[in-house]
Amino acid sequence: TITGTANQITVADGDGVSGNPTLSFPTTFFEEGTWTPTLRGASTAGSNTYTTQYGIYQRVGNWVECYGYILTATVSGMTGALQIGGFPFTFNNNASNFVMGHVDVAVSTLTVAPAGGTAPFIRGILNSTTATLLFYDPTTGANTTYDSSTWINVDDLAFRIRFRIE
Repeated sequence: TITGTANQITVADGDGVSGNPTLSFPTTFFEEGTWTPTLRGASTAGSNTYTTQYGIYQRVGNWVECYGYILTATVSGMTGALQIGGFPFTFNNNASNFVMGHVDVAVSTLTVAPAGGTAPFIRGILNSTTATLLFYDPTTGANTTYDSSTWINVDDLAFRIRFRIE
């Protein structure tokens, strides 16, 4: 007899009466896919045209790792903090699961962090599929958002974020 662990392995015909048993993993255990990242303003999303929007993800149990790449042709009408939207899963609504990711960025007109500030990073907004672009500002001692109105054209925006979904 073969038995499976609930929510980890499914066993069909575990006693072999109807032939060989079949083992399978549920899709929530491991999953891969693609998604389409977007740029938006927190106050007004705006209307953008893209040269490239590419995203892939890998889910293992309750953990998801997302990779994304965005290249815009034109950016119009965004206001408020600069955000990345369209993540394939909702960020866990638990503040103790602090959601933060790494950004590699080369831009033509992006507000640059002041001397001693950090490189850009992203932080997921709890209970949403959107993350905010931030940098640490040593002059204020706080994480500061990028103002989407200064984001005119993006040369490259590549990012990675890992988060818990349940």
